[in-house]
Amino acid sequence: MPGEHQLVKEATIRDVLLGATPPGHLAAEARDAVEPVGRSSRRVHIEDLPAGEEATVTAEMLVRLCDAALAGSLPASALEPIAFAIVASEHFRWDDGDDVVGRVLYDWASPEINFELTAGNLRMFRDWLTGKVRPPSEPDVTADTLSELGFPRRTSKVRVIPSPTQGA
Repeated sequence: MPGEHQLVKEATIRDVLLGATPPGHLAAEARDAVEPVGRSSRRVHIEDLPAGEEATVTAEMLVRLCDAALAGSLPASALEPIAFAIVASEHFRWDDGDDVVGRVLYDWASPEINFELTAGNLRMFRDWLTGKVRPPSEPDVTADTLSELGFPRRTSKVRVIPSPTQGA
């Protein structure tokens, strides 16, 4: 049907992060959930976890995604909508004291700002997440500096709440 988009499901993200589902299951969802809207905007269609459910994201889980992307079972480009879905979610959490997890998620969700999702950068993110290397200080990024750099892109979430009969 024209205008319809696939959904990246928070349940699939959770299951991949937990190691219960192979990362390849998430690849098509992540790719097909992104809807370009004009030259500098896009929407990510996301199905929320059911009300009351939460999932905690750890560094080890993000290492699993890095490894999947480096092995080719998950395209590196899929990390962008996956990370955006996690950051925009009301159901995913990470330890506020673990600034590396949040930093990596935000970097993946906006690769045009700091680091493209290349194999070399994925190895760097992996080193950050495993504590092998300490991340550099974050640059001061504002809407004005992004615009000056030619990055006026905006991403928004299209939220889909699962019906009680889904997933049963």
